Amino acid sequence: MTIMETIKDRLSIKVTAILALVALIGVGAFTPIAVTAGDSDYEVTTVDDGGSMTGVVRFDSKYPKRKKIRISKDNETCGTIKRAEKFLVSKENKGLKNVLVTIKGITAGKAPHISESITLQQKGCVYVPHFQVAEVGPEGVDLKLVNDDGIFHNVHTYLGDSTVFNVPQLGTQHEITQKLSAPGVIKVNCDVHDWMSADIVLLHNSPYYSVTNKKGEFSIDDIPPGTYTVTAWHEALGTMTKEVTISDGENSQLDFVIKGKSKKKKK
Repeated sequence: MTIMETIKDRLSIKVTAILALVALIGVGAFTPIAVTAGDSDYEVTTVDDGGSMTGVVRFDSKYPKRKKIRISKDNETCGTIKRAEKFLVSKENKGLKNVLVTIKGITAGKAPHISESITLQQKGCVYVPHFQVAEVGPEGVDLKLVNDDGIFHNVHTYLGDSTVFNVPQLGTQHEITQKLSAPGVIKVNCDVHDWMSADIVLLHNSPYYSVTNKKGEFSIDDIPPGTYTVTAWHEALGTMTKEVTISDGENSQLDFVIKGKSKKKKK
């Protein structure tokens, strides 16, 4: 197969997957809005009598199943079957894991928890964790790439359509470090094992966020009273937005429900 044929084949697979997803969840639930960096003029201050927000991101009915991926190389290390990690949905409540929930418009509040370093493992030919968020300062953050597989990987990262870095990692190189600085969604792929993918979201001056757990639950505290826009972003679905009002010392419940596409009634 030529290079152009390979590219066309991969594009065809991606288009088919997108069309299947649209057919499943319908149109209008999420919009493809990028994750924003935060307010450059954000002021750290004490939050007296702040409120909190809790909620769930979940499907109301039908939801995407985890795709089965057949492995065709390095089977001794990688195995023969993997399950895609984009849609991790709780069977109990249809909650969706790994959704980034952020509150927009807060210009003064609690201090960000700046990360100096984060880790991405290559274990069993899977990136671990599949999704992570870090708040970064002016110096950026060190990304430690750990190769637990002992085989050759190639870590290729993107910010939008631009390559951030593209580095080979031999099986004998257990750990290498790369610097990340620009806020946004960093897409991580392996050019050797094309099923390997991960997302790293870097935030700046945006401490009011939460990542949903395995039941789709999230929680944010120490929120200054006021009315704000809340976004819920997922790597495959894009962004949903809602408005919330936070009151002194009280909790506000805010759920995001992803509506499945209803079946047409037969005439």
